[in-house]
Amino acid sequence: MPIPLLFIPFVAYNLMALGLTRGGMGWDTPLVSLPLPSSETFRFTLGDGLVLIALTLLLISLRLRPARKSAFARAAMLAVPLAYAGEFLLIPAAATSLFFTCLAMSVAESLMEWRGDRSER
Repeated sequence: MPIPLLFIPFVAYNLMALGLTRGGMGWDTPLVSLPLPSSETFRFTLGDGLVLIALTLLLISLRLRPARKSAFARAAMLAVPLAYAGEFLLIPAAATSLFFTCLAMSVAESLMEWRGDRSER
């Protein structure tokens, strides 16, 4: 797997932040609204969907981790969390809890990959 899978939510977030998706949609746009027996309404938003996709990709990435990695794969493993962190710190549109959650997952993936590399020696 040459490119970390958590790069996909990074690109999706940036497309939405740049407004390159359908007009009027934001991360708080409800995708599903379900009435609950408690008289409340459960709303599953676009942002919730991004977190769910990122979490699924994280689990897939960790499951499909190859035993040996190329130099490109190792560099990409570090580049993705650095890109998340840089954007979180420098770009106003990325200063959200949603983006920070994706950043945390990316760092966790990188640390787990690095720990896996160390334990295979």
